[in-house]
Amino acid sequence: CGVRHQRDPGIPLFFDFWGVRLNGDMADGKQFVINWDFTDIDEQYALNLSNAALTYRADWLAPDAGLTVTLERATLDAITLGETTFEDAVATGAVELEGDASLLADLMGMLDTFKPDFAVVTP
Repeated sequence: CGVRHQRDPGIPLFFDFWGVRLNGDMADGKQFVINWDFTDIDEQYALNLSNAALTYRADWLAPDAGLTVTLERATLDAITLGETTFEDAVATGAVELEGDASLLADLMGMLDTFKPDFAVVTP
């Protein structure tokens, strides 16, 4: 009987947050799949952009993905915190890209950045 490790809850939350940040107008008509392989925590995800929405499937790599991103969880954390960028991480070898690297740039270009001090209620 095999024992399955506990999945890192941060990775699904990270992809969910990207889904919230996705600019639907910019994503309209685009469709691709990016595999994410986290080598240090032994987790894989297929991130799908279709119908102006991001979805993902855990514990699976799509055989028809246009790009596979291989990295460690700590590298994603550093990128998220602004300590480095995907471009710099690729240049140093911390992130490996196999396939159409422009898909990652396309995805990053479709993500909105929210200001944390926006007005929730206006007078």
